[in-house]
Amino acid sequence: MPELENNSCTELPVMPAQDATDADLDLQRQRLLSIFDSIDEGIYISDPDTYEVLYVNEALRKFWKDAVGTKCYQTFQNLSEPCPFCTNDHIFGKNQGKTYIWEFYNKAMNRWYRCIDKAIHWPDGRMVRYEMAVDITDRKLAEEELVLHRQHLEELVAERTRQLDESREKIRQSERLASIGTLAAGIAHEINNPIGMMLLAAQIGLEARRRGDSDAVVEESFQKIVRNAERCGRIVKSVLQFARQEKTEKWATDLNAVIEHAVTTLQPYAQQRGATLACQLADPLPEVIVSPLEIEQVFLNLLRNAMESAEGQVQVCISTEAEAGLVRVIITDNGRGMSAIQKKHLFDPFFTTRQREGGTGLGLSITHGIVTDHGGTITVTSREGVGSTFVVELPIPKPL
Repeated sequence: MPELENNSCTELPVMPAQDATDADLDLQRQRLLSIFDSIDEGIYISDPDTYEVLYVNEALRKFWKDAVGTKCYQTFQNLSEPCPFCTNDHIFGKNQGKTYIWEFYNKAMNRWYRCIDKAIHWPDGRMVRYEMAVDITDRKLAEEELVLHRQHLEELVAERTRQLDESREKIRQSERLASIGTLAAGIAHEINNPIGMMLLAAQIGLEARRRGDSDAVVEESFQKIVRNAERCGRIVKSVLQFARQEKTEKWATDLNAVIEHAVTTLQPYAQQRGATLACQLADPLPEVIVSPLEIEQVFLNLLRNAMESAEGQVQVCISTEAEAGLVRVIITDNGRGMSAIQKKHLFDPFFTTRQREGGTGLGLSITHGIVTDHGGTITVTSREGVGSTFVVELPIPKPL
C-alpha cells in the first residue's frame, strides 16, 4: 500500500504507568475507550504479534460486533493469513512512535479507506496496534469521475485539434490551388503581351517585305521580335527561380562582407544610371546563419530596385545594425516612392511598376521568399515623391 504520510501527529491518550492501581487503570481504560467510542470513524486495536483484535469502537461494532478475539486479517479482510500489506513494520521497531497514513480498497466492504496507524500502550502494558479507518469512498468516486471527465475532455480536444488540422490543411490546399491559378494567370498574361508584340512585328515585317520596303523596316521588325523573345525568356527564368525556392545550406556569415560584395558588383550599374550608392556598416556586426549567395541576391535585388526608383541621380544608402537578437539591414532611396496600393501588392508575384523597362514582377517575390526561408522579415515604408526604405531583419543565432 502506498505511504501517504510518515510523521508524528496529535498524540493519542496515553495509558497510565505500570505502578498505577487497578482502579486507576480501569478508570483510564474506560476514559480511553469512551474517547474511541465517541469518534464516528472506525477504530480497532490489535496485538501486533498474534493479530488478535483486542477492541473495536462503536462505529465498527455496527459491522463487526463479534470482532474482539478474532484475527484482524480474517475479520476485516476475509483472508486466511496476515495481510501482505500489513503496516506493522511502519509503526513498530525503529518506527515506533511514528504515525503511518495510507489508503487502501477493502474488497470485502467494497469501500475505500484512509487509515491512520500507530503503536500505543494498552492497559496491560504491551504495545498494540491502533488503526482508525476513514471512509473516503465518495472522494475516490469523485476523483474517478473527475479523471473520466478529464479523459473525455482530452479526447474532445484531440478530436477538435484533428478537425482543425484537417481544416487548416484544406485551407492550405485551397490557397495552393489559388496560388497556382494566380501564377498561371500571371504567366499567361505576362507572356501573351510579348508574344502579341512578336506576332505584330512579324506581320509588319512580312507586309513590308511584300511591299518591297527598305531593309531597315524589316530589320526593325526583327529587332522587336528579338526583344520580346528575350523578355519571354526573362519571364520564364524568373518563374523557374520563383518556383524553385528550395531549402539551401546555410552557415555563419558576416553580412557586411556580403553587402560590400553586392555594392561592388553594382557600382558600374550605379555609374551608368548616375546613381549614388553609399554604405554605413556597423563594425563589428554579429554573424548570422544564412546562404551567402541567396542573401546577396536579396541585397542585389533591393539595391537595383532602389537605383531604378527614379530617373537621374538617385541616392541609395545601405546600412547595418544589431539590436535585440537581430541583425538589421536598411536600404533607403530618395526615388519616386510608392502609393498605398503599390505597397500592398509589392511582394505579389508579377506585380511591377516597371513593365515598360522589362520588369517581370517576380524579383521582390523571390526576395521575400528568401528572407522568410532564413527566418527573417522584410518590411517597407514609403512616401510618394520622397522615397522608400526597405528593412531586412535576420535572427542572430543563440550561443550554444
